[in-house]
Amino acid sequence: GGGGGSRWETRELFWIVRHGLKFTGMPAWTGRDRDDEVWAVVAYLQRMPHDDDTVPAREKRTPALGFGIDEPSPLARCAACHGDGRRRPVHASVPVLHGQKEGYLARALSEYHDGRRQSGIMEPLAAVLSAEDIGRIARHFAEAGRPAAAATTADERVARGRRIFREGVPRQELPACRACHAPETSGQFPLLDGLSGHYVEAQLGLFRSGVRSGTTHGRIMSVIAERLSPEQIADIAAFLDSGGERAPVPAEARREGE
Repeated sequence: GGGGGSRWETRELFWIVRHGLKFTGMPAWTGRDRDDEVWAVVAYLQRMPHDDDTVPAREKRTPALGFGIDEPSPLARCAACHGDGRRRPVHASVPVLHGQKEGYLARALSEYHDGRRQSGIMEPLAAVLSAEDIGRIARHFAEAGRPAAAATTADERVARGRRIFREGVPRQELPACRACHAPETSGQFPLLDGLSGHYVEAQLGLFRSGVRSGTTHGRIMSVIAERLSPEQIADIAAFLDSGGERAPVPAEARREGE
């Protein structure tokens, strides 16, 4: 409950969230290798006492999500974190689903449902979905309009990320990101434009560490991610945060491609 985080040290909170508490009904974290999610929950718990003291009661109520919150539907649960037509996701670590490829969304939800893709947040939510629910959710978000591109200032990192995204790095046997992650490619490969750099950077880290190598598509990406340096991953993230391929290309970048 609120205020509980202040009674525990950080390492103790991590242990409780990660392993659960016997005889209380609190289970261990579902994603066994997703310590990044556990740390996020720990950070939230440590902020809770302050939030309870400072957030007005009216702001603690669940906001209207546009899908009938009185009887939460699977779509309403998705929108609570991933946003809807009026709101973006609650945090940069949560991906935008609007305008994403239907095949990829259905595959991702199926992998969470079957426990083939790890997430202590997503696995329990997907586990209760029927095949019809998964199809309906994937179709809804795929047909929704893509959010407007971000508009951060371009710099050298963005230029390097653009080059990797569009051309790859032949000497490292790195294909261009858009060779798979473009609108015209297979529906099983997600679009990267519109995703936050923070989210993509985190996912590439999971691929590099092997956490996401439990599926066929995951193994493909793990091989690619292992060839990327941390600096290159940061460059790709900067490029996506600048608006990706939908952002205006600087004149000097156009000249380099001529």
